[in-house]
Amino acid sequence: MLELCGVYAGYAEKTVLRDISLRLPEGRITAVIGANGSGKSTLLKLCAGHITPKKGGALLDGKALCEITPVKLARQIAYVPQSRPIPAMTIETQVLHGRFPWTGFPRVYTAKDREIARLAMEKTGILPKRADMLSRVSGGERQKAYLAMALAQEARHLLFDEPSANLDIAVQLSLHDIFKELRGGGKCVAVVMHDLAAALALADDIAVLKEGRLLQTATPDEVLSSGVIAEAFGVRVTKGAQLRFLPVK
Repeated sequence: MLELCGVYAGYAEKTVLRDISLRLPEGRITAVIGANGSGKSTLLKLCAGHITPKKGGALLDGKALCEITPVKLARQIAYVPQSRPIPAMTIETQVLHGRFPWTGFPRVYTAKDREIARLAMEKTGILPKRADMLSRVSGGERQKAYLAMALAQEARHLLFDEPSANLDIAVQLSLHDIFKELRGGGKCVAVVMHDLAAALALADDIAVLKEGRLLQTATPDEVLSSGVIAEAFGVRVTKGAQLRFLPVK
């Protein structure tokens, strides 16, 4: 299990997250929501081991992330950031990078590695573009390639920062189906989401951030009934045939 215990974290002298305690259990989807600047991306980087807490602990199965070697950590945690540089390589080569934690040096891919990468591309719908350069496909297609790379990594914990960016609605729904399948396979899935309605519909647990503090972690129904959405976003939620978000007056 990934776990944060009383964590303070940030960059250089700036503290972004304050006193965060959060569990990300396997077999569940946790959506991380909050207004812009609330610390969502920083929280995910912390869980991925990309930044080290200033205070408190970031743990994997009870062991501090900073004490786990990068290769062993990459076998357990896959992280897809919101944006990244576009490398000069094909989609298939990018997806095969997800196999790095499982290969030796020099990088020699086995038939098994290539089959795992193929299945990941098929699952995300990018297989027909496997020979295309990343720089020559759309932003949504690149996102599918990065998602496929994370799937090819075969980690127990998958962390996605705004994975639906640049994807049309049909692909977003397909992506949510992938998350549900991963959950059904016992994986931990943590997703930073901008779409509140989608987060409430998809997730088993919602972590609500405001200004670097965790206001609540609870089920969608508990979050809706608690009033924390109004506190975090300045909107109130009304239920009907579909959720509506209205400004707090």
